[in-house]
Amino acid sequence: MKKGEIREIGNGYEKVYLSIYIFFFINIYFGPRKLYD
Repeated sequence: MKKGEIREIGNGYEKVYLSIYIFFFINIYFGPRKLYD
C-alpha cells in the first residue's frame, strides 16, 4: 500500500467518527429543546 492510500483511509475513519460525534452532540444538545418546544 502507498502512503497516500493509508492517508485516505485514515481521513475516512476520522470523518466517520467526527460525523457520529456531531450527530450525538446535536441529539443530546438540541433534543431536549425540541421535546420541550
